[in-house]
Amino acid sequence: MSLDVKPLVVVDVGFWMALFYGLLAFFTPCMLVLLPFLFSLVSARKGFFNVFLFSMGFVLTFTVMGVFSSEIGTFIPGLIMKVVTGVLVIFFGLIYMLNVTVAKGGRFLRFVLEKGEKLPSVILGIAIGLVWIPCSTPVLASILSIAAQTSQKLRGAFLLFVYSLGILIPFLTVGGTLDRWLSSEIWKRVFRFVGGLSMVVMGIFILTGCLNFSP
Repeated sequence: MSLDVKPLVVVDVGFWMALFYGLLAFFTPCMLVLLPFLFSLVSARKGFFNVFLFSMGFVLTFTVMGVFSSEIGTFIPGLIMKVVTGVLVIFFGLIYMLNVTVAKGGRFLRFVLEKGEKLPSVILGIAIGLVWIPCSTPVLASILSIAAQTSQKLRGAFLLFVYSLGILIPFLTVGGTLDRWLSSEIWKRVFRFVGGLSMVVMGIFILTGCLNFSP
């Protein structure tokens, strides 16, 4: 007689996890100093329709990443994908906590800040989405790994769509003033520690099967 042993707690937290990761990416310390400059480019757009187009461009940037990431997951067996995802989330959690720079986008950032006012709203949304990648690489890489674990394009797109909303909503609401509230080094260290530790814990839960991101 075989025993079917299952984890004590199996939780489908894809939506909330993606939203949390989006908020974590928004509060990335190196992005806080850039928020007023990027927000000024968006606030200069007149009318709801232009802000809507900007939002669509921003969301599209990450949603497409989710589709490609989940497509990669279809080629990797489930058990291996779970182990790889858990290890990557733990690794990038430590990277985030230690504030290690993984990627730089200085030239592209200067281009967006200098030429952003002349870009169409949709293109500006895509551009600012791309600007967010270097600073939030550990967080983004973690959520992409989780999306790959789902092995379903729609699910991966949904997770990255929610992730982008986690960045977009606070950016459009308080992005112009938040840097003045959270500019101290103490707050930056708190965000790095709490965010990195949360990612490490999530990675451990993924490895042990306590977190399930599949539908």
